[in-house]
Amino acid sequence: MVALKPSNSLPFSFNPLTNHMTPKPISRQRLWQIQKRKEGKCITCAKPANGLNHCDECAKRNGVRQRHAERKALWEVVDWTRTTNELAKEFGITPAAVCYRRKQFGIQSPGRGRPRKHPITPTP
Repeated sequence: MVALKPSNSLPFSFNPLTNHMTPKPISRQRLWQIQKRKEGKCITCAKPANGLNHCDECAKRNGVRQRHAERKALWEVVDWTRTTNELAKEFGITPAAVCYRRKQFGIQSPGRGRPRKHPITPTP
C-alpha cells in the first residue's frame, strides 16, 4: 500500500506565489509589499509608515499627498448648485462619481429637471 502525500490528497495545490482570487502568479516583490503593508511599514523602504502605504520620505518623493491635496482642492471649489450631469460633463466623469463626491462632502443634489419658472407659493 502506497501512502499519499498531503499535497496529493487535495484536489488543488496551494502555491503562495499565486493570487487567491485568480491563478495569476504574484511576484516576490509584490508579496514583500503586501507583508510590509500588513506590518504597518512603508512598501518601498520598510520604514514605519505614516498613513496608508508609505513613510513621509517616500510619500514626498512619490507626490502622494500632493496629488490627494490637489484632487481635494478641485472638489472644494465646485459650484454644487449645478446639476449632477452638468458637473459630470465638465469633469469628464460619470454622474455616479459626482454623486459619490456630493455624498462625501455632505451636499444634497439640487433636484431633478429644470427649476420652476414660477415657484409655488402657499396660498393663504
